[in-house]
Amino acid sequence: MIASMYGDIVRLGLYSEVFQGMVSLGWEGKVRVQKRWLGLSLALFLAFQTALPAAAADVEGVGNVSSQEDALSEDGGTGKEYEGEYAEGRAIVKVSGEFFQRRARRSAPSFVYETLMELDSGSGKGAGFRSASPAGDSIVLVRSDSMSTEELIQSLGEQPGVEYAEPDYVIRAYSVQPAVSVNEPGGVYFGWQWHLQSRDEAAGSTNVPYIWDENSGSPVHSTGTGTAVVAVLDSGIDYTNPDLAPNMWDDGTGSCGYDFSPSAESPEGDADPMDVYGHGTHVAGIIGAVEQGVSGMAPNIKLAALKVLGDDGSGLLSAGIRAYDYICRHKEAGADIVAANNSWGGHAPSKALEEAVDHAGQLGIISVMASGNEGQDNDASIQLPESGNPLASLTVNASDREGRAAAFSNFGQINTDLYAPGVDIFSTYPVAKGTAYPVFPSGDANPAVVYNADMTVLEGDSVEAVEESGSANSVTLSLPSAEDPSLRWETRAGAVGDTLGLQWALGDMRVFRDRANYLGLTMGVTDEVQSERGRLIKIQVQINGENGPVWADVSTADTSVEYGAPGPVTVSLRDVKDSVIWEDFRIRILRTAAQLDLDQSLSFRLEGLLLAEETAPYRFLSGTSMAAPAVTGAVALLSDAYGVSGIEDPEEQAQAMYEIRARLAGGVTRTEEMSDTCVSGGYLDLEKAVTTPYPVLDELTQQGNRGILKGYFFGSEGTLTMDGEELRVSEWTDTQITFTLPAGTAEGMHVFRVTDTETAADGSQYGQDHFQTEAVSPSAGGELFEKLSSPDLTQLGVELGFEQINPVSAAAVNGKVYVASDEFKALSDSGEIRVLLAYDTVSETWSKAELPFIGADRLIQIAASGDRLYILENAETGILVVHSYDPLSGDTEVLSEINTGEPFYNSGFIYGGDSLWIAGGARLSYAETQESVAYVFRVDVKTGMSQELPSLDVARSTPSLGFSGGKLIVTGGENPDGQWESTTQIWDGSAWMQGASFPEVYDNQVNMAASGSFGGGMIVSGMLSDRDHTGDTWMYDVQAGTWTMQPQRLDDTKVLWAGGAVGGDHFYVFGLTNVGNDIEYMFYRLKVQDTAPGGGGTVPETPSSDAAGKNPQSGTEDGRAVKTGDADLTAAVLLMLTAGIAASSSTAFEIIWSRKRRR
Repeated sequence: MIASMYGDIVRLGLYSEVFQGMVSLGWEGKVRVQKRWLGLSLALFLAFQTALPAAAADVEGVGNVSSQEDALSEDGGTGKEYEGEYAEGRAIVKVSGEFFQRRARRSAPSFVYETLMELDSGSGKGAGFRSASPAGDSIVLVRSDSMSTEELIQSLGEQPGVEYAEPDYVIRAYSVQPAVSVNEPGGVYFGWQWHLQSRDEAAGSTNVPYIWDENSGSPVHSTGTGTAVVAVLDSGIDYTNPDLAPNMWDDGTGSCGYDFSPSAESPEGDADPMDVYGHGTHVAGIIGAVEQGVSGMAPNIKLAALKVLGDDGSGLLSAGIRAYDYICRHKEAGADIVAANNSWGGHAPSKALEEAVDHAGQLGIISVMASGNEGQDNDASIQLPESGNPLASLTVNASDREGRAAAFSNFGQINTDLYAPGVDIFSTYPVAKGTAYPVFPSGDANPAVVYNADMTVLEGDSVEAVEESGSANSVTLSLPSAEDPSLRWETRAGAVGDTLGLQWALGDMRVFRDRANYLGLTMGVTDEVQSERGRLIKIQVQINGENGPVWADVSTADTSVEYGAPGPVTVSLRDVKDSVIWEDFRIRILRTAAQLDLDQSLSFRLEGLLLAEETAPYRFLSGTSMAAPAVTGAVALLSDAYGVSGIEDPEEQAQAMYEIRARLAGGVTRTEEMSDTCVSGGYLDLEKAVTTPYPVLDELTQQGNRGILKGYFFGSEGTLTMDGEELRVSEWTDTQITFTLPAGTAEGMHVFRVTDTETAADGSQYGQDHFQTEAVSPSAGGELFEKLSSPDLTQLGVELGFEQINPVSAAAVNGKVYVASDEFKALSDSGEIRVLLAYDTVSETWSKAELPFIGADRLIQIAASGDRLYILENAETGILVVHSYDPLSGDTEVLSEINTGEPFYNSGFIYGGDSLWIAGGARLSYAETQESVAYVFRVDVKTGMSQELPSLDVARSTPSLGFSGGKLIVTGGENPDGQWESTTQIWDGSAWMQGASFPEVYDNQVNMAASGSFGGGMIVSGMLSDRDHTGDTWMYDVQAGTWTMQPQRLDDTKVLWAGGAVGGDHFYVFGLTNVGNDIEYMFYRLKVQDTAPGGGGTVPETPSSDAAGKNPQSGTEDGRAVKTGDADLTAAVLLMLTAGIAASSSTAFEIIWSRKRRR
């Protein structure tokens, strides 16, 4: 079933990988930094994927995947290898509950789906429960036998409840290969693990002994407590390896994880995550080996094996999302999962994986990603996996023993965080793939027998060429010398099937016979075309046959030699041991030519040979795949050192994990070479991490010229710069800085640097990162509305009512802005009367207008048209009285009386289209509480005739009203549930239509906002967008159907019960503020361009948002430059290309581009 399901999946071009043997390559030179525009879009990938050849790929197998690829593609392959970028007929889709409801009603669906992950935390459903039809947002896998991936995605774009759809991308491990009770760090081969040594022994080490050693002076100490769990998303783990078995996690059913890979027994997976490929076992040992042979960074933790890569090292993205769903469910069920390691990748971004990683981050699970092994700039390319959560993810590059950047390592000043040891890393490997090494440290327990380790005593006549073919070919031998103590040979095949190699007579080996169970070689291969692909080889030994000596194969079908530097090749002699001619021991090393070999020479290099009694389940590997688990192990180690598992509150525990992530991001040794190739500018240093980590900048929010920078370790004082220019700071704490962006700040990416001058006065204690900002115009008037003078009520002779917290309404006429409130009264000869406050926009002075014709106990609202004010009087009898009032002469008349049948107040009241409009309101119930109403009335100002219109769909009091293009707009206000009502209704003259919903706002606030009409829409101001007050003002474009949060805010605090009016070229707002229980009336204005008398015009434009208050392209909140993690910026030229593609398939894909920094 697995074979049939995945048989038509083609393979994604992968990272080129270089394998290295025991002898170090000696990486030299600095990584060349090229800064280019970021990224391609999903649409671009799908449109051009057929034109892009798969990259040559080398990943580790028995030798490496390059060797396996050679076998599978040219030597009668099995069809399990993946070629291409994604699986046909499959899509990963984010859906809402509506999707499941609609699909349930379809009798003959054109595709089938399964839920990969539910995105609702804290459901309490337990680790093993997944709903058949979740109610909330979920990520699902959709499959179709009849549609291609592109057709399927296009079809899904038309389905209700679908937010986005993307291919099920192929993923693959990447690495390069080189050359008991409480566990004390160490082990038989601990001396080979340079990354675990002190800085005195290896300058590029992690400095982890500082944490292990109780006498080091470190403020915290740990080797792990055995409770923290690390999830290893990889090719599985060999849980029988003696260095891993004691640390394997138990999920409660006796399993240490789950197999989600294509190699599982069923499409649903199985509970046996055994590693056949080897990559995941090596990664796991770096994190948490128990020191029998080698040590992990945290030797007393638990390892959960999540097998997402199959037995060939490749898999599908959907398996990775399943794995994240698994660990999140177990985390919610009580498992102490602190980190997830991801040493794999692909060539395309995935929004679904980003959401899965972010969901885990919300639970306090830190995700660590390897950056890749192409030596490329990740700021100018697309990488996978990725995360939008800067608080809970780290992307890691590889460094060497000297603390230099590895030549093969990817990098990125914006999109990668730090370096960690990734060259010549010795760690665990599957027992079945144990290695016989030519050289082992003196005193090791391994009973290896070494022969000719340095190859210098090789006799010339003991080696000869082998050419088994009839075509023209050649083998050229090069014997060892003092200058080059290795055996080399070159082969040049004339045809496919030619078998070429060498035969080596080693002489009398009878002394080793009893212990010679394995033959170990250290060898590598290169070719003229630099294919980066290893080769399958055949190894034979001479045995006694029935009629004399014969050659016996001791290799297997997948025995291979690594491309590049020599690596280990081990074969078993157990089956032929008794027949081997030991007195004249001879071996053959042969290569049968494939198409790839023709028209070029292959160069083989052999550096050593041994006969061994046992193999060791360990191996040297290099790559960012090895660097990432060094950081993941550090996450687990510090989570124990800081006692995170003892924190009971889930949110507090997550916050503690975010700080640990920041300690590692800021805990580095900096180098000049790394200064512009990762965010931190250095490689992992655990001593720095627990003592004085550098400042870590995580998130920037911006509103106008006001910015808030959040992070860790800012100290109590310091400086903040943007692109080298010091910024004005208004508030500074260890985790947050509030500052002002200078006028003229350009939209785009900027470098922000925080320097903690308290910790280091010399300016060396700094952290920096890149953030996208919006433009700050020199004439924008700053981040806030212009604050005008407030009226002196005492001087005006105005008295306030007792409560002082009733709604305000405002209207502009004859160059004045009038303000009405139920609280404004004045004394006259006849007693108290209602008054209006009047602001002269020319003289900028306040006065009052008395309304003796309205009782002092009546509730009023005002609107304006031409030179007249209209006053709505709410009578307790259930009659609405509309007055027409000339403020210049004081003349007044009753325009209309409306018998509503019951008293209500706090309606919306506006003039538009020769009519006055009254919408919504609240009645006073018998329980003395407000109940919203849905009434709507229209009054013709020429005739005074009134008409009751169909009611609003949702009752609301104090709604915001606008009038544009002959249409009445009703939005906001307080609904019957006591919340801001987000729906928008539009009366087109004959019926109600649904407009775009108001963006999501902060719940805990007064549900009233000021509003006014402008040309093609309306402005609403006064509702806080969130607790941090990112914004409070929005513009609605009726024609486009979009809400846009404006860069200006009314004030630094919430403005209560606000009323608004358009006058001239300004929008005026009058309301109350309450700071420290000090209630004040405040008056503001915002200048708008191109306004016509009596209204109209536009508000300064900012990027539009959809109904959910999100940017439809990036999915980020409007008006914010929020740092969410590694992401890709799309170059303008690519956007133009993409636009053409997207225009014809806009329902198929979401064009993903981000305004900010990283995964």
